[in-house]
Amino acid sequence: MAEHEWVTQPGERLTRTQLSTLYGGSVYSGGVVPSRTTPNVLIFSDPKQGEKSGYVYDGRDATSAAFYYTGKGGSGDQTLTVNAAIAQHAEHGRSLRLFVADGRVAGTQTALQRYVGEYRLDADAPWEEKAAPGRDKKTRMVLVFRLLPVGDESPEAVNSLPLVAPHASELGRAVLVPEELHTTRFFEVSGSEPSQARRVESDLVASFRASTGVHYMRWAIPLGAGSARNLLTDIYDPEARRLYEAKASAGRGDVRMAIGQLLDYRRYIAVPGLVCVILLPKRPAEDLCQLIGLVGFDLAFEEDGVFASYGAKELISTRSSGDESGAVATNG
Repeated sequence: MAEHEWVTQPGERLTRTQLSTLYGGSVYSGGVVPSRTTPNVLIFSDPKQGEKSGYVYDGRDATSAAFYYTGKGGSGDQTLTVNAAIAQHAEHGRSLRLFVADGRVAGTQTALQRYVGEYRLDADAPWEEKAAPGRDKKTRMVLVFRLLPVGDESPEAVNSLPLVAPHASELGRAVLVPEELHTTRFFEVSGSEPSQARRVESDLVASFRASTGVHYMRWAIPLGAGSARNLLTDIYDPEARRLYEAKASAGRGDVRMAIGQLLDYRRYIAVPGLVCVILLPKRPAEDLCQLIGLVGFDLAFEEDGVFASYGAKELISTRSSGDESGAVATNG
């Protein structure tokens, strides 16, 4: 084989050792292997093995020719520096060569890698950042590259690729993250609100947190390959299983938005007995209290420097803003 020549055809199955002999590169250096003798980067996908390290996003898109590939790095946030071989392959004049695990050599435990074809990064949406567990079981951010086939790849080779793992986009795959996590790598519906409203909400949450003494977390919700970012909830009390959505005002618009956000989040959070709570700077109008109760949510609000809490049934039963019979001092 002449140097720089690529001879493997789509559908061929080879071992990592055979590929190293053909194209150079390490046999045991993980899933991203730059060739030493050709202008190629070999990338290997094995969803079954990768899931152990949080690689849950690998697979073919169900509605396009794209293939989603999780970057390199088993623990901690993945970085573009470590994944430069993929992120900068075009600038370096290299092609991406995709392989997927496909059985073993007969009578051995040696894995076979099936060549799918040449791919490139999608220039319009090259990668996304997703929340996923690492080998250490801690939540971190992974890079999910969107790859597109180059040229006329074998339809059989492409169509036989596994689809994105179902649980990468199913409901109920939210992960708990520290409350302090607040990053533009997440998309928050409230992010479109004016900065003043966000400051009011932040101050409200801080006051509520101080009044309860509870160690709160947040839920990060990966929406699956194909969406640009993740959802990040407001505070969550793991022991009481109470999810809070804070708003800057007790007006109708904010209350309705909070209801919609909590309904959206709840679909993804697989916690039995989850209680959704709307946190407001003051008690809302009575019809809004009843609306909150009718959808099954609790209400917490600040009044004279103390936070009061109502359960959903109490909200439905109250008839006037002066009826405080159901109110209790909140403990989070």
